[in-house]
Amino acid sequence: MRLTSVLSKWPKNPPNGNIWIGRHRMTRKVEAKHHEQMRLDVEREKRNALICLKPFVSREREGEIQRELMEGSQGGRSLWWRMRRTLVEGTTLAPVPLQEHFKCLRKEERWE
Repeated sequence: MRLTSVLSKWPKNPPNGNIWIGRHRMTRKVEAKHHEQMRLDVEREKRNALICLKPFVSREREGEIQRELMEGSQGGRSLWWRMRRTLVEGTTLAPVPLQEHFKCLRKEERWE
């Protein structure tokens, strides 16, 4: 209601601030490009739903795969822990040479 009263005087007295943002903003007109974008969004969602309805692997085959993984690695948790350990040992706990520890003390060296 307040927006209507402000914008009724629009040509003579424009409202304060930016009219396209904020609580009392003007709404844009719906144009053909907006309809087209909405149509494309709906089609994309339909395709996604169709993909979800037809899974790549059947439920029976998925159960077989899970059993094979569990038997081969003594459970999924141990597989996850092994993968995590290799990641941590390769990044944060990787061996660091001694020179790297004392690099901050080499302030006196000059660039040649």
